[in-house]
Amino acid sequence: MALANVAQYFDLGYWRNQGDWGAFGSAMTVHGVSFYNSALSADDVASLGAYEPPVVEPDAITASVVDTTAAESYDVGDTFTVDVTAAGNVDLGGYQFTLKYDNTVLEPVLPDDSSDPDVTVSNDGENGIVALKVDLNGENTMVLGEEAITLFSLDFEVIAAPEAGSTELTLADTVFAYYDASGAVQAYDLVPTLNDCTVAIAGTVTYSPYDYNTDGNVDVNDLMALAQMIVNEDTFEDASFTYDVNEDTTVDVLDVMTLAQMIVNEEV
Repeated sequence: MALANVAQYFDLGYWRNQGDWGAFGSAMTVHGVSFYNSALSADDVASLGAYEPPVVEPDAITASVVDTTAAESYDVGDTFTVDVTAAGNVDLGGYQFTLKYDNTVLEPVLPDDSSDPDVTVSNDGENGIVALKVDLNGENTMVLGEEAITLFSLDFEVIAAPEAGSTELTLADTVFAYYDASGAVQAYDLVPTLNDCTVAIAGTVTYSPYDYNTDGNVDVNDLMALAQMIVNEDTFEDASFTYDVNEDTTVDVLDVMTLAQMIVNEEV
């Protein structure tokens, strides 16, 4: 079988075979082989399915303040619990942080062991501060993973309602450390991701002393409410309201008439 004038081409060159092989007696003549070398573009690399080394995650920590009571909002006098949590991919031998809060709105409820020197409560003139420092006694025994673990828990009491309707608890001055092979404590050279916590606090609602039905308005409905209380011989003991409108020491129909005139005159 004869195969003549055969040419084959390759991406990086070519070879050409000429002549009649006959009974494999003819010699193969290589006329030329050329190779080309040029820089590949990003698209070229992508089209070739280039090898990409695995991405090695750097040391990472995410620390968060979490309202574990998780109420929709709180009133003055309510108490709620916050946790400081951490997640990441390192082992800890110790840590410290500062938890800041508005001390005109919140007051920490310290545990019985609040004399622990590693927990201090103070203020910086603008914020209340709870500072915590924990040493795991020479061992990296706290292993952080994807699921957050609790570093510290503390209760707060709401002592006032902020005008904004909410208040924040934030983390600052965070340090996460480990013990090296020589037993020396070392701080991780990283900037942790910090997540703050916003807590909604209901404002104190103040009603007019004549808004007996507490709907935010003083109108004919309050006249009817006062009249009904008189008919029912109410004790009129709620100090937040004024029942003796005309101040004659008796609550009667005259007070209803006086209030009606005040409403007409837009005096309430």
